Amino acid sequence: MAHSQKTLNPDKLLTGSFASLLIALALFALSASLWRFATGIDDAHISFYVAHTLATTGEMLNYNGERVEQSSSLLHVLLTALFARISNANVVTVGYVIPMLAGWLCLPLLWLIARREQLAAAALLCTALPLVYWTHAGLETALFALLLLLYVHYLSQHAGLL
Repeated sequence: MAHSQKTLNPDKLLTGSFASLLIALALFALSASLWRFATGIDDAHISFYVAHTLATTGEMLNYNGERVEQSSSLLHVLLTALFARISNANVVTVGYVIPMLAGWLCLPLLWLIARREQLAAAALLCTALPLVYWTHAGLETALFALLLLLYVHYLSQHAGLL
């Protein structure tokens, strides 16, 4: 008697299903809650201080008052300073919210790319622990990931390269 072996078809697993996006968001939230949103990274405060001085004085100064931009992400500093200045919110709060928002926005964007390009396995990236961790660390990793995904989405829509 022949034994029929069933294989998992990744194209049917998550492709195009809105439920898959909801599952990815839930898994991302669960993974983040396991970290308890407390990454405790003091490196982020280097960027936060530069953003603070830019928002309050119009100059990028380090903690010694010198005109040295020593952050690892100029874009993160500029966005943090801009939104802190516009909203009158605490720079540290804004500095954490920006990468959190970027990380969370990676999920629906990746879902759109996966849906259009039939890349079901890409949805698994949504629960990758490094993305989850660095999304809540106050650093630029999630912002970079979002910009990279936006570029991939642009290529898939306009350049026909994917």
